[in-house]
Amino acid sequence: MMDGITVLNETIKFTADWKDLIFAIILLVATIFFLVLAIYAFKDKFASVGFLILFFTLLFGIVSLLGFYVYFSKTEFKEYKVTIDDSVKMNEFNQRYEIKDQEDKIYTIVEREDE
Repeated sequence: MMDGITVLNETIKFTADWKDLIFAIILLVATIFFLVLAIYAFKDKFASVGFLILFFTLLFGIVSLLGFYVYFSKTEFKEYKVTIDDSVKMNEFNQRYEIKDQEDKIYTIVEREDE
């Protein structure tokens, strides 16, 4: 941390949370449901309906896989609650940190990623 910044609290956060996993699981169940519907549609000689259902099966399957990918490729980062005194140069501060929230004189910040 820079001089002039007092860290009050440090929290480890993740880019993905349990809601992403729940969403992916729901889409996976929908994919299986549509796959079963498509099989029954083809058995009963409703090929046009079967192809439409297969389209949705493919769509939900892809989105479900993306949801699992997002959840399992999550990364962690640190979020800080800090106070900043007047000696801190804000140009230098803004190059190193990003302000996420402010409550009175308490700032929630994260470190900027190196570009």
